[in-house]
Amino acid sequence: MMKINLRNQNGFTLVELLAAILLVGIIAGVITMALSQLSAGNQVTFARQQAQAEARAVTNHMIGKLREQKYDSIAPTGTATAERKDFLTLYETASRTDNLTRYYLDIPGQAIMVETVRNGASLPPTVLARDVTEASTYFLTQDGQTSSASSSHIQVKYLHLQFQLLLLANQKGKQQTYAYKTDITIPSWDQ
Repeated sequence: MMKINLRNQNGFTLVELLAAILLVGIIAGVITMALSQLSAGNQVTFARQQAQAEARAVTNHMIGKLREQKYDSIAPTGTATAERKDFLTLYETASRTDNLTRYYLDIPGQAIMVETVRNGASLPPTVLARDVTEASTYFLTQDGQTSSASSSHIQVKYLHLQFQLLLLANQKGKQQTYAYKTDITIPSWDQ
């Protein structure tokens, strides 16, 4: 009968195997945590970029309208509310009813809409941006103070306007708000 000497056999003990498994588990946990934090950071960045893109689309539309059309005057109205949803109206004529472009906030739909009236006929409104909870425009006076100037219209050639949006962005399953604010200056081209 042959004797087997177990003491001379090379291998891992049960304690060594358990220690190795524990070490691999800790490393895997640290890597998983780091990757989830990186993913959450990417979601935040993406949500912010998406909100800024929506706001820039509205701003670019307003600037484009102001520069391409011969608008006579503009009426910033401060913050859109449930009672007064429009926050900016551009008028082509002094009658202020025949030809105009109106920007308003659809509060239940949380969307910025633009409505155009040509020769007294209203065209169907179009959506400019979604997930917007607040919108406002203010005329900037020469000393930099804001004024809604809702009682009178402002000549476009002297326009210095402040535009603000509050947008919602889906971030890690929660709605996060982002504020967007910019100044719009239209130079006086007839001087």
